[in-house]
Amino acid sequence: MGDWWRGRWQSCGPTLPRAGDLLAGLQQMVEVTRTVVGVDGTGLTLAHEDGRPRWVAVSDAAMELLEQIQHDFGDGPCLLAYAEDRVVAVQDLRSERVWDRSPRWSTSCAWAGC
Repeated sequence: MGDWWRGRWQSCGPTLPRAGDLLAGLQQMVEVTRTVVGVDGTGLTLAHEDGRPRWVAVSDAAMELLEQIQHDFGDGPCLLAYAEDRVVAVQDLRSERVWDRSPRWSTSCAWAGC
């Protein structure tokens, strides 16, 4: 069994980030999460040293735009997930009524094509 695991780990070697490459590791984690969960996009938000949430990795350009809009307006599903320490899944941002409470946020998302 040990040889089997060692072989599996070594076969991952070329795809793993180099030691010390934290951002590459976080990016890979976001991409793997997107594949495993089977969603259109994923992002990772962590606490900055000042205590405020900051996005650090996204799966694609659309998620980067969504993260930036949330950062600008201080509202959105990713910030809610961070604040409540839980997963927030949104089926369709255009039809999700919960974000109507923030018209500027939902208007910006619609304008940007999110």
